[in-house]
Amino acid sequence: MTEILLKQHIAPSGEQMTVRDLASCPPPERWHDWVEYDARAWPRKLEKHYEIIPTICFNCEAACGLMAYVDKETGRVKKPV
Repeated sequence: MTEILLKQHIAPSGEQMTVRDLASCPPPERWHDWVEYDARAWPRKLEKHYEIIPTICFNCEAACGLMAYVDKETGRVKKPV
């Protein structure tokens, strides 16, 4: 993954902004403990830990691949993507 620091740009939080390559999903080596911030807790940075599980939708004949984000605290699927 390519990462470019933008020294001339500072985020509203005071952190330096970063540009990264686009990706369709998180890297597989990090699926066991994927961390995101809870948007509802803004402006605090509340970490949410997920386990990402690849799955398939059989709703139609396409059998699309999906990523299920399972909340490690509750064990519930939070984001089927």
